[in-house]
Amino acid sequence: MDLNKHIKEQELIVEEINNELDNLLNENIGLVFKVLGKVAGVIPKKTYKKAFDYLKDEVTSTEEEIEELEKEDSETSDTSKDEKIKQIEELLLKLEELQNLTQSLEERKQKTLKYKKVWIDFKKKVSLDIKEMKSPEFQRNLLGTMYFKVIDIDEEEGFILLKTNSFPDTTFIKLEYKKLEIYSDQKGDVNLIYSRYKNPNLSPVEGEEEECYFKFVELT
Repeated sequence: MDLNKHIKEQELIVEEINNELDNLLNENIGLVFKVLGKVAGVIPKKTYKKAFDYLKDEVTSTEEEIEELEKEDSETSDTSKDEKIKQIEELLLKLEELQNLTQSLEERKQKTLKYKKVWIDFKKKVSLDIKEMKSPEFQRNLLGTMYFKVIDIDEEEGFILLKTNSFPDTTFIKLEYKKLEIYSDQKGDVNLIYSRYKNPNLSPVEGEEEECYFKFVELT
């Protein structure tokens, strides 16, 4: 068997499946999520973006539905109140399902990242906060060499999204960089991001950006 020929054939099959998925996104988004997890290889970037944008819009509209139900006049019959409670419960279950789908999609994307872990040396103490949340839980410091899990890398915009075990799983760090290479002294803005969905791209609440001096010590 010609191994190289076999590999190329497999790559063509994966590419064909991914192209079909991308086309399907324009017709039946629900079916796509049922088969995405079974697709081998990398999900094309445009396919990922369309799928995530759909989920993001669904989360926003579902949140708005819940808010509207909660704002409605409380002077209603017990039957109407029970019906509203039932509707809210159903919408909350929908939000949970959307969060699970989004998490699954993010995990697939993270497998394709150039780096999964990073050690960063912060030259000076950087104090971060999300004042909008009004909680000391979001008052954090960055100093010295710290280890992070890489959540996303946007090389076009020049920032990296990070998580650390010392933060809640709803809190992320967004760090701007000039060069994604080790031992290069850099200056960039950094801030915290909170998401109750444990995803920095879903209903994010961002803290103020702070200037920091740092260098990547190790990227793996």
